[in-house]
Amino acid sequence: MNNVKLTRRGKIVALIAVLLVAFGVGIATSNVCYWGSCSSLRTSVSPAEASAPAPMSSATVPVFDASGAVSRVRAVSRSVQRTKPCSNALAQTLYRAGFRGENLHEAWAIAMRESHGDPTAVSVEDYGLFQFNYPTWGNILDYNRILDGDYNARQAFRISKGGSTWAHWGLTGSGVTDPSLYGMWSSDQVWAWITEPYERYYNRYPEGCQ
Repeated sequence: MNNVKLTRRGKIVALIAVLLVAFGVGIATSNVCYWGSCSSLRTSVSPAEASAPAPMSSATVPVFDASGAVSRVRAVSRSVQRTKPCSNALAQTLYRAGFRGENLHEAWAIAMRESHGDPTAVSVEDYGLFQFNYPTWGNILDYNRILDGDYNARQAFRISKGGSTWAHWGLTGSGVTDPSLYGMWSSDQVWAWITEPYERYYNRYPEGCQ
């Protein structure tokens, strides 16, 4: 019976010691009996250690030996991956519209090529982020809202089927220029007005905007 009481007392002492260490409080104890086995546990800390701030990404956990006794207490560090939040307004607008991953990347490059990311851009009969041509889309889209960035981006998301096809913007589904869509232009014009700007903006996609 005495042995049982000692074992239970040992469990309580060990648990209290671990909790105190977890909260940065050092105590000194020895011959802690845990699960019927006794082991020395040192949890005392120096004044400098006690006053030092604990790492934000670590946790203190007990380590057990083969018999189940507490053999030591160690701090286990967990790396915390910090991702810089996306601060690019155009990328945020496209994300809200539904674009994700590579499709978001391509949509950003196209919108930058078409309007430099300006939702209020107007060029002759082309309007908004994705420069929807009025003669082509006037009876389909709401041109009272076409200069609203979110509305414009949502329509581009719908028409491009989530970014899987960009034929209306001169690209294949994989973001490659389709020259057959520009039969009235020379290859130099297609490169200068379509391919080169798209590739340039594609390579400038803002970091952290996934």
